[in-house]
Amino acid sequence: YGHIAGDRCLKRIGDLLDLSMPNRDTLAARYGGEEFAIVLPNCSAQTAQLLAIRIKRHLAQLSSRHFVFSSNNRLTVSMGVATNENHRYESKESLLDAADTLLYQAKAQGRDQICYL
Repeated sequence: YGHIAGDRCLKRIGDLLDLSMPNRDTLAARYGGEEFAIVLPNCSAQTAQLLAIRIKRHLAQLSSRHFVFSSNNRLTVSMGVATNENHRYESKESLLDAADTLLYQAKAQGRDQICYL
């Protein structure tokens, strides 16, 4: 759909993520080309999973209302959700690596998936 449409899509996704954050201590940011990271300090794994499901549902609604895709194409989202509940990770980097691994696992499972750890 071209760079302009892609940039517009990423902006809308960023706005949706920003509005989805549960409180002021959380952060949603574009992390890479089409990747976003959400930081939820002091968040349980269950809360993170529920937020991921809610965001996925809202993105599906966003695609149908705001973008013109052919009948065979739709906006999908793949997510990797890792939490540091019970201090599972020794560093921020290892937590981020776990989330990234889960993201690629979700993509490998056919996209539009959420993988949790």
